[in-house]
Amino acid sequence: MEDKKPTIEKKSSYESLGEEFPSFQETAEYDDLQNIMLEKLKLAFWDKMQDEIKEKDYTSLLSVINEITERICDLIPKRKDLHKNIKDTIDIELIEQMIKHDAIDNKYIFNIVQFIITQLKELDTLRDEPFYEIWREQTNRRLLNDDARLYIILPVFLRETFHRIDKISFEITAFKESALYKSILERRSQSQ
Repeated sequence: MEDKKPTIEKKSSYESLGEEFPSFQETAEYDDLQNIMLEKLKLAFWDKMQDEIKEKDYTSLLSVINEITERICDLIPKRKDLHKNIKDTIDIELIEQMIKHDAIDNKYIFNIVQFIITQLKELDTLRDEPFYEIWREQTNRRLLNDDARLYIILPVFLRETFHRIDKISFEITAFKESALYKSILERRSQSQ
């Protein structure tokens, strides 16, 4: 006599209903997990930069400052005059040389921070001007503190800078997709 073991068919609830099982990438949980992981990676990046600055390794800092310079210029692609002013003021090569020769001082950093805040304030909406002044005040208070720890202050400032650049970029894109912008372009083309 043959010994037969009973077999149980394993089917998911989707298969039982004759439906296709959705891939994990198509679920809201995947989007949530992806956003959480992205945020954790960003925080790890800023923590790593903080540690590097504390150890006097400025490679990441210089790279981020260079990216900020490029991204600000990208917000105003046709204003080459402003690009020159931005790149002259935030001179990566000069900053690198100053760091290399331990000649960078808090006053220079203070001036660069003021310049970046002013540039972004001028590119952003009028309704957000008070937020820039609050940001400036908070940053200045930290920078002017007798116990100013740049390895903490700079990553926080740079992270906020990226946030504001992203916000301005989003608002520019939204405006360019608006009916108002399309109407302005249409009127310009008709008047030429």
